[in-house]
Amino acid sequence: MRRELTLVYITFTIQVILLLVSGGLWAWAYDPDTGYSAIVGGGAHCIPYLVASLVMLVHRADQSSAAQLATDVYIGIGVKWGLTAILLVLVFVFYEIHLLVFYAGYVLSLLVQWAVSFTFNNRY
Repeated sequence: MRRELTLVYITFTIQVILLLVSGGLWAWAYDPDTGYSAIVGGGAHCIPYLVASLVMLVHRADQSSAAQLATDVYIGIGVKWGLTAILLVLVFVFYEIHLLVFYAGYVLSLLVQWAVSFTFNNRY
C-alpha cells in the first residue's frame, strides 16, 4: 500500500476512535443525544476528509502528469467542500443536535487530522 494511503487510513481510524470515545464521554456526562451530536459533528469532517483524500490519491505521482495531479487535487477539494456542505445541511435539517457539542466534535476531528499529518509525515 502506498505511504499516502496508509497515512489517510491511520488518520481516519484515529479520528473515528477518538470520536467514539468523545461521544461516549459526552453521553455518559450528559445524555445520549449529546454524545450523538459529538459523533455526528466529527463525522461531518472525517467522512469528507476520507473521500477527498481517496479522490486526490487516485493517480500516482510517478505515473501521471502534473496537470493530472493538480486536477485530482482540485476535484478532491471540491468533493470535500460539497460533501461537507451536504452533510451539514442534512444534519441541521433532519436532526436535533446540541450545536456546541456538534462543533466540538468537528473541531476534534480537524485537530486529529492536523496532528496525525504533522506527526507521521516527515517532510515537514
